[in-house]
Amino acid sequence: MHYKRNILLLVLLLCLQSSVVFGQLDNRAFYDVWTTSKTDSGAIKLEIPTTFYLKNNEYFGAAADGYTLFGWQALPRISYQVNPRLRLAGGALLQQDFGADTLRKVRPYYSATYTINNHYILTLGGIEGGLAHNIIEPMFDFERTINRRVEEGLQLKRVNDSLTFDLWIDWLRRTEAFTGKKEQLFTGLNLRKAFTAKGKTRYAAIFQATIFHEGGQIDTAGGGAFSKANLAGGIQAIQGNWIFEFYAMHGRNLSGERVFQELDNGFAWYTNISYRKKHLNIMLSHFLGNYFQAPMGGALYQSQTRSVKQPQDLIFSQRHLVFIRAMYDLPIGKGAFLTLRAEPYYDIVKSKAEYSFGCYINVPLAVLLKK
Repeated sequence: MHYKRNILLLVLLLCLQSSVVFGQLDNRAFYDVWTTSKTDSGAIKLEIPTTFYLKNNEYFGAAADGYTLFGWQALPRISYQVNPRLRLAGGALLQQDFGADTLRKVRPYYSATYTINNHYILTLGGIEGGLAHNIIEPMFDFERTINRRVEEGLQLKRVNDSLTFDLWIDWLRRTEAFTGKKEQLFTGLNLRKAFTAKGKTRYAAIFQATIFHEGGQIDTAGGGAFSKANLAGGIQAIQGNWIFEFYAMHGRNLSGERVFQELDNGFAWYTNISYRKKHLNIMLSHFLGNYFQAPMGGALYQSQTRSVKQPQDLIFSQRHLVFIRAMYDLPIGKGAFLTLRAEPYYDIVKSKAEYSFGCYINVPLAVLLKK
């Protein structure tokens, strides 16, 4: 067992001595983003961003269950750019899981987007969510793009070469008196500051934060309110086809509600090395967490089990994982991609290897109806 661990750590050290590393999955093929344009003022468009998905998790350990997500989702909508700065869009999310006789989701969608000073974008209603937040996977699960495609709330973004940020509130569930359901919301911030390139290397500092809250002033469900904050500070360096990122993370219980006190104050470290060549991306990832928990993070990274087969009070003092990911994004049309992924990982604590794989087609179809 020890020689396997030493080999893995040696590989990580050698990679860290390389010029650059990458810590976040390249999910740009899944983004559903929009902007206003002066040239599109008065335009009416039919937009149907569509994702066909197959994600198979071959997990058999106590941390997370194995299962398959297989189906499609479409978000047909009509967008109208009222003027050079204001855009309205409305439609519905349709989602079908293969093997089911009925649609899994039919959910209305409406949003207003206003551009301020050409750099700031304010959105109320359906926001640019999911993987477009670009939050690291221990704090934001990749599968949320399948399980919660539409996020609703308030968002402010800044798009600039040197400074970008995404600040949002996703209102997960409203509450009413005597319903027995707590109000739920998820808020986050992704801030990235790029610095002047030194030689062939570009650098950036990254700060990310999320807060999950459950409660409400008219909550009658009992049990008190719960709030969990997760913070991450990172550095990024890019040189040629190589990218380096390293994050230090912290999880903190902000409420008096303490179900599992071990998870009140957790820490984690997340490092990745990525080499990209044309459509192929090979990534080596290392995660070490001590009593780390992020309510919306990927299941494998958590110190509390997400398995339905295990008692929910099962806590892991440490999660120590190494991933080797192979990802291929093939352009198949204007803005459309075929994405293939293989993601095996090794649990150093349990001395056990598992894997997942995925196949996706993303098509951002848009038709101009009126100019």
